[in-house]
Amino acid sequence: MVDKTPIDGKLAWSFDMERPMSSYLIAFAIGKYKKQVLRSESGIPIENYYYPQEELKVEPTYRYTKRIFDFLEKEIEFDYPWQNYKQVPVHDFLYAGMENTGATLFSDSYLIDSVAFKDRNYVNVNAHELAHQWFGNLVTEESGNHHWLQEGFATYYAYLAERSIFGEDKFYWKYYDTAATLKNQSEDGNGNHYLILMQIV
Repeated sequence: MVDKTPIDGKLAWSFDMERPMSSYLIAFAIGKYKKQVLRSESGIPIENYYYPQEELKVEPTYRYTKRIFDFLEKEIEFDYPWQNYKQVPVHDFLYAGMENTGATLFSDSYLIDSVAFKDRNYVNVNAHELAHQWFGNLVTEESGNHHWLQEGFATYYAYLAERSIFGEDKFYWKYYDTAATLKNQSEDGNGNHYLILMQIV
């Protein structure tokens, strides 16, 4: 946001975007939030929002966020394409997360405390939605026929980010488990065309 201008007793908010974006990636999250502010190694501001009464969930929920961000910039070898990055939990959200341009909205069921971190955490969703800032947001399919491709890249890079955090054993187990699940779905005629597994070298 670059300006707030009073007009007829209301405020007109002006925003600046340095790159063009697809219209389906625009989103608004409105509510009472506080935020944690981080900065990536490349200097990008990262704002992690949370409900004011849930400050103790900030660290476990957003654990590894900066590490994921820095990893993806190095691994993809292309600078983060937007001016800032925000993550906002929302209530009654249909999906785990959604990669709006420069901002991820995610289900507040992922707001967790330190005890819950080992059982259910936001790390994979965090990495997946952030990878979409390159694959799906910077480069977007022309039609829904190729949605599988941007989902495939986001899934692949999220797995690599998790490997850098949790190690090889967990990575290869998850990779194997996902491949087996997709194989079973395909054999049952319920193949998920939104996922693609790429060769890990």
